[in-house]
Amino acid sequence: MALIICFYYPISLGEAPDSDHTLKEKILGLGLKSAVILAGALVCLFLALQWGGTKHPWSDSRVWGCLVGFGLLLTLFVYIQIRQGEAALIRPRIISQRSVFLGCLFSALYQGAMTTQSYHLPFYFQAVKGVDPQSSGVDILPHGVTVTIATLITGSIITWLGYYVPFMWAGSAIFTVGAGLLYTISQNTPLARWFGYEVLAGAGFGIAIQIPIFAVQVVLVAGDIPLGTVLIILSQALGGSVGLSISQNVFQNSLRQRLNTIADIDIQAVIAAGGTDLEHVVSADSLAHVRDAFRYGISNAFLVSTALGGVAFLASIGMERKKIKSKKEGGE
Repeated sequence: MALIICFYYPISLGEAPDSDHTLKEKILGLGLKSAVILAGALVCLFLALQWGGTKHPWSDSRVWGCLVGFGLLLTLFVYIQIRQGEAALIRPRIISQRSVFLGCLFSALYQGAMTTQSYHLPFYFQAVKGVDPQSSGVDILPHGVTVTIATLITGSIITWLGYYVPFMWAGSAIFTVGAGLLYTISQNTPLARWFGYEVLAGAGFGIAIQIPIFAVQVVLVAGDIPLGTVLIILSQALGGSVGLSISQNVFQNSLRQRLNTIADIDIQAVIAAGGTDLEHVVSADSLAHVRDAFRYGISNAFLVSTALGGVAFLASIGMERKKIKSKKEGGE
């Protein structure tokens, strides 16, 4: 919400502040009402995902009540945006533009998929492979470093060629393949394989994550570009949070499901350990089974990442196939 409030209004677009309105009118013009409604909707969603299947069963009134509250508040938020038009927190004229809408959808799905991977990869190395936190930090470097390298190289190529949509397709396809391969990893997966899987997923993400930013700069007029850009950034932030909440719910439920089949262990103690020092929490006879339970939960979380990446790829197909104008072309 702070992104919109700070960057979404005329003063952030280089226009002179409006001195013809009172302080109250200026505060109301920030769209705080809409921001509070959207924040309330997200809180309801996060609570439902946090509680559902772990703290409370999905049939519990507190869980489905939060889901109902999320739906109602989100519907109210959309209604207010449509009714307010140009005064809305999220202006319908901009979000309804094809490439902007699909770019926001793509960004939310893609960031959700990547956040899921980034969060659960250390768990794989610590809980499944049994390495210490420092070593797991080294083991996930191929994932993060490849993202940075791919982002820099792709940005330069797009600036040179002018075409950006094909990179969106290629990046999301590569990422989805990498995410699917990460789903297959186990305690015995050799270094060469998981290293390659990380590189694939990281490269795919780095290639495509910045494309929606390029798109809004092409399809929107100059005065609307900051608004479109902040919508993409907001979508990434929300997508990452929601995607992580969903994958965490899947991970926790899958982990508990497997742990319930293992005799003579303290499930709460295992979960509280967070995947580290499991050999000090369970007996040697149960350790392999507990590590496999974590493997099962993490694999299912990676399945969420794979699904999000696949849907993001489908969203990218609908993007408008336009070209970034060079300085020479722009001056003609």
